[in-house]
Amino acid sequence: MRSRRRVAAVLTGIALMAAAGTTPAGAARYDGKGFDTCAAQSTGFMRSWLGSPFRVTNIYLASSQLAPDCRRQPELTPQWVRTVRSNGWALLPLYVGRQAPCRDERSQKGFSASNARTQGRAAAVSAVDRMLALHLRKHNPIYLDVEPYDTTRTRCAAAVVKFVEAWTKALHHRGYIAGIYAHADRGIEPIARHASPLPDDVWWALFNGDPSTSYPTLHGHWKRHRIHQYDAETTANASTYNDQGPLQIDRNTVQADVVKPLELPTGGTYRASTPYDQASGSFLALKERASPSTSGAVTNSYAYGDALDITCQTTGQEIYGDDVWDQLSDGGYVFDLYTTTTGGLGFTAGVPRC
Repeated sequence: MRSRRRVAAVLTGIALMAAAGTTPAGAARYDGKGFDTCAAQSTGFMRSWLGSPFRVTNIYLASSQLAPDCRRQPELTPQWVRTVRSNGWALLPLYVGRQAPCRDERSQKGFSASNARTQGRAAAVSAVDRMLALHLRKHNPIYLDVEPYDTTRTRCAAAVVKFVEAWTKALHHRGYIAGIYAHADRGIEPIARHASPLPDDVWWALFNGDPSTSYPTLHGHWKRHRIHQYDAETTANASTYNDQGPLQIDRNTVQADVVKPLELPTGGTYRASTPYDQASGSFLALKERASPSTSGAVTNSYAYGDALDITCQTTGQEIYGDDVWDQLSDGGYVFDLYTTTTGGLGFTAGVPRC
């Protein structure tokens, strides 16, 4: 069982490859299954979900245009990004900026035909700033959320094309990969037919249950640089893996540029990485115990981000699919799932066994 877990945690490295064509150097492509959801889950949750078929997930970059229930992202810190990437996850950063003049959702702020290019450049600058705040530098993709709009209205569709062109050029100027997210029938076609330059990647939404990445409104563009969001879960069929959930997700087929997992050198400083508690408005404390079990007496505690002096790893009580515990230099134990170690649901390379 232990060997199967360790294999599962690193399979994503096989699926990632250097990008081809005109994609900027340093980018990575992913081929496989992904999911997206409203808010980033804890690093422990993400490590438990290595028991799922997914190895890529979205992150929403901070924006006032986000839906209220997606706006608060307490888990989404530079430590979160580094930890989930070092445990085998690839990321799809998504930015929600101003929307089309003829958008379906009128509560969102829009751009106009006259300021489309200016607003497209401003969106790119804002998105890059938010990427840098998460320590995600150039050669990574950023996907622009283009919400549904009336593609039959010529002047409005032309404004969307201008906005996307400006977004693409501004990201390229800053060394990033430009992606867009749009509806298959109420968003993507004017861009596919008229944008120059085209974005590097397209993430298209159509909840038809078909995981294929081809659709007529793409007009043959973006081959091997496509994501299809094809299924949306309800609260009744939300997903649970290793007892973490239920979480309502959208399912995606990914054949596109991603923020790739990290390959970190062994050793270094590991830290506490506990979940955020909505009730208290703070991160939970990581409890150190006298034995590798929740029944062991609590001997110390660590705040989110505190350094941990880990001397070795052992097995103990299994929780959320993980039975690895870390022994600290004072002889106590902390549950490995709530740390920044890099072993996924197994032991971390370079850390001795107890």
